[in-house]
Amino acid sequence: MTFPNFLILGAQKSGTSWLAEMLAHHPDVYMAPQEIHFFDKGENFDKGEAWYANHFRNCGKAKESGQGGEGGVDRGVKRIGEKTPDYFAPDKALAEDHQPGIHTRIHTLLPDARFILVLREPALRAVSAVQHLIRTKRANPLLSIDSLLVGKGRRVTDPHGVIEYGYYMQHLERFLERYSRDRFLILIYEEDVVGTPAMALRRTCDFLGIDASFTFEGMDSRVNPMRGSRAGLAVAYYMPRMRKVVGWLDRRLEVDKRRPKPETMAELKRLYAPENERLFKFLGRRIPAWE
Repeated sequence: MTFPNFLILGAQKSGTSWLAEMLAHHPDVYMAPQEIHFFDKGENFDKGEAWYANHFRNCGKAKESGQGGEGGVDRGVKRIGEKTPDYFAPDKALAEDHQPGIHTRIHTLLPDARFILVLREPALRAVSAVQHLIRTKRANPLLSIDSLLVGKGRRVTDPHGVIEYGYYMQHLERFLERYSRDRFLILIYEEDVVGTPAMALRRTCDFLGIDASFTFEGMDSRVNPMRGSRAGLAVAYYMPRMRKVVGWLDRRLEVDKRRPKPETMAELKRLYAPENERLFKFLGRRIPAWE
């Protein structure tokens, strides 16, 4: 059976979809086309290793076109990857069948794996995560984003780990119990994905031991952009069958881009400050964009 030899662990809403899409074009890489959720969801894990391996059945060859497109000469891939950001809460029981012990499960099956982390300033990441829950009808769009982040609305968002996923060092330490530090590449969303994407991709290629001279196209493209008006989101939440109405509203109204109040952001910053300090110590440097 064929299994991946590297995982993009997370964090959620930090540019992992962009990174996976870029790597999928590299001739030395096969990326699973979707998040598999094998190690985190009990229902999937119970399906067994053969079910997981089946997701990589087409990884035998990749196109060597020079640009990751069609045509060219077939050759074997060097790296097989999967991206499931939910793996980066390895010891927490959360909603939607997210089970603890993920780091142990991964190590048992993939003891030689490599890991890529993309970390985003955790307060802003939490805001983006709430916006995602609203767009996917997991949270009521009529609730204020402030309530969903730091108020009574947390009863809705806490089971999805909106705040929990931002405790980066807590999660990383669990994986470091099983793997050595050199197995991890840590990218910073603001500095690498947004600031210097070409350099970030070269660092990723070097880390994976693949051709770093490959020219990636579409580095500035957005993956999973925000969409949906507030009225459309409300109709979709309360009347999910009225898709035509949702589409009509979304074509005519502005995209819902609500932002939390300054005091909400200050509370989130206060909440994450101790964990950020531990991360800075681990990295041996501070991250100016987070401060």
